[in-house]
Amino acid sequence: DDAYTIVLGYNVTGSGTRQFIGGGAENIIATGSAVNTSNAIVGGAINIISGTQASIIAGGYKNQITGSGASNALVSGHSGIFGGYYNHISGSSSTVLGGKFNFAKTDYATLIGQNLTSSADGEVIIGFGANYAGGGIQTTIVSGSNFISNATSAAIFNESGTTADFRVEGNSDTIPK
Repeated sequence: DDAYTIVLGYNVTGSGTRQFIGGGAENIIATGSAVNTSNAIVGGAINIISGTQASIIAGGYKNQITGSGASNALVSGHSGIFGGYYNHISGSSSTVLGGKFNFAKTDYATLIGQNLTSSADGEVIIGFGANYAGGGIQTTIVSGSNFISNATSAAIFNESGTTADFRVEGNSDTIPK
């Protein structure tokens, strides 16, 4: 039988199949779901993993990777939160790198910054925003290869939320590629 759990740290709880909690305080890998397997919490405090598989929280404070619904059925999996606090992943194959109050609610999302919420699968969001939810004010979204945004349309907003002036000067011969 390969059902083993390793739990180290202060007042930590972990059970289930192939779970690991290494250090920290009051970290929990919750049971209650047959799909809750192969997860790890390394350091940090009051972090929770529940209803997911092959996910990790590395440090931080009050971060969560969870399934959803009454049965806590598998929704997220193969996800990671690396530092920060009050970050939450409920999408699959998503990542939060530090920051605070970030919510990866969709699949394949990557969030770096603070107060960010993914609103579409595959988003990469870097920045901050008090009210950001997939297109808010005070944010920076970087996407595409080489940090160049390839889009059929783009909107630039200023601090008041109105459309800002945006201009590209030159032509295909003078604009660097």
